[in-house]
Amino acid sequence: MRRSQTRVSMPMQPRERANWFDTEGNLYVSPPTTSLSDSVVGMCVAQTDQTPLEAFAKGMALDGIASRVERKLDNGEGYRLTIDRVEDIATELSLEIPYFRTRRKIVEIRSFLSYLERPRALERDPIRRARKLACEWNLPAAPSRSPMNRADRANWHETEGCLSVGPRSFLTKSGAEFLISQFEKEPLQDFVAGCAKDGISCSIHHREVAAGIEYYARIRRLDQIALEISQEIPFLRLRKTMNQVKTFEDYIWMPRKRVSDSLEVARDVLGRGPTAGV
Repeated sequence: MRRSQTRVSMPMQPRERANWFDTEGNLYVSPPTTSLSDSVVGMCVAQTDQTPLEAFAKGMALDGIASRVERKLDNGEGYRLTIDRVEDIATELSLEIPYFRTRRKIVEIRSFLSYLERPRALERDPIRRARKLACEWNLPAAPSRSPMNRADRANWHETEGCLSVGPRSFLTKSGAEFLISQFEKEPLQDFVAGCAKDGISCSIHHREVAAGIEYYARIRRLDQIALEISQEIPFLRLRKTMNQVKTFEDYIWMPRKRVSDSLEVARDVLGRGPTAGV
């Protein structure tokens, strides 16, 4: 999409990296029963699109943090960004911790802290420096809650969401839907609160799936979807998301016998007509 092409490869700042790691990432630490010599520690973020991971890596490089981006080794599909060095992991977490929204990340960081605190016969400099960084963390018992701003919502849309129209929509065979799904309800409440601050109507629902209860924030009205998209466009990175926006724009400009008030507002908000392109 022309309106966000310039952002696609821009280095990610810590807040955006926190959003991507919070949703698409994992901080792995071997169980405490594993000997230190056999323990593995790694921080990674996976995606089918290589471009945002390169932007993630560029942002970290500006902060002096080493990482690598490579094809996922398990099935060869998609890409993975990995940070291997303990000191680099601690440095990146120091930058990201203020922005985490999921309880899962707090649990992962506590496991990492436990690893750092394990007694060692020989304490190497990287461990010592990582411990020093960790001592400065203000790690809460649970993530602090605050409404998501437009950039946050764009990040969560791209990592946890989908915009669909027509028969591909989530719950109906017509119309359009904007969805953000998560197994933790609180981040979605932050998403909804951010939408409300910008005058956008978004509601939370849930459904039972094999893994438990999945929550999803949903926007159904065309005008409200258009308003949210207009807020997010400057911050989008994924071609997939931009194509979904393009499909939505084409959808609202399809000829109709009757143009509803909601559709008229949606057209006015996005306002480019059916020739929008990537």
